[in-house]
Amino acid sequence: MPGFIGRECGRVDPRFCPVRSWPVVRENSRFSVSQEDFNVLRPVSAALLVGTCITAQAQSLDVAVSSDSAKVKYSAPFKPANFGLNQFDISFMFTDEDDAVASYGMLVSDEADAATPGLEAGLGFKVYAASADNNGSLAVGLGGELHYIAPQLRRVGFGIYGYFAPDIVAFLDSDRFFDWGAGIGYQVLPEASVYLGYRKVEMGLNNGNDVVIDSGGHLGFKYGF
Repeated sequence: MPGFIGRECGRVDPRFCPVRSWPVVRENSRFSVSQEDFNVLRPVSAALLVGTCITAQAQSLDVAVSSDSAKVKYSAPFKPANFGLNQFDISFMFTDEDDAVASYGMLVSDEADAATPGLEAGLGFKVYAASADNNGSLAVGLGGELHYIAPQLRRVGFGIYGYFAPDIVAFLDSDRFFDWGAGIGYQVLPEASVYLGYRKVEMGLNNGNDVVIDSGGHLGFKYGF
């Protein structure tokens, strides 16, 4: 998740935002996707393919790792908005418990307040397909993101995000889905940043139990191209 928030033409550069992605898998662990897991993840494959076929500029690749999970995320703007920036992202995360989460999201963002230079806010949605503890979820989460870089800290960025899918838009074995995180990043090179972040991904089940798919800190690297 987090990377770095940089500036481009007076506004936040989407390539370097501390909270637009995140999670080395434990040594000797094995990750495999069963036929049941594949069937759970398949419903969003069409959306992912559509996203990858869109021509975009200012793209970014985000790789984040922790001791028990790993995540890869690709982001790019896809169409000018009447205000701000339209952006899509696709991501895939897996854990040493053989849990997996794929997502496709869209976000509209812009400067939140002219009186607060460097503060950017965004609103959007994410479609999640998850498999954890022999349970599956297909959910549509609504939420947003905040990113900030202080004028006096041009290389340091902060960010926070959160998405929630209530019962009405959570399907299969789930009745809700929650994904949130925060982080701080540092721009090492014009096109690359490193960050530290925390996130929690949780799936609520129809039987009343909760499954925490991922929770904890991670180290990430973000590359713009």
